[in-house]
Amino acid sequence: MAKIQGLDKLKKKLRELPDDVKDAIEPALLKGANEIADLQRALAPRITGELVNSITVHTPETTEDGSRRVSIEAEAFYADWVERGRRKYNGEDANPYFWPGYRLAKKKAQARIKRAISAAAKRSFNQ
Repeated sequence: MAKIQGLDKLKKKLRELPDDVKDAIEPALLKGANEIADLQRALAPRITGELVNSITVHTPETTEDGSRRVSIEAEAFYADWVERGRRKYNGEDANPYFWPGYRLAKKKAQARIKRAISAAAKRSFNQ
């Protein structure tokens, strides 16, 4: 799993924000997740199209600690085999698409979310 630096600090700040601010962040979360998923779809091999079509963005949910989370999943049963390869079983090399797509689009998505948090917090506290 990927480790995001400063995530604990961000989670603490999110817990302290009012619910209307958290709701205002949701569009930025979804847009960032969709951009990451689009890049992953572009990088995924297109033999039958099943793998590309199985990459989905799930609805944002609130975690136990009060932060919001959006998940992206490749639901095809063989998605992990494509990502990591199956050389051990039948000689197929890895064709990474999921994590490279995440790493390429992560900073842009994080910046969008930070801007949304700042803007929402300013609106909330200036009212």
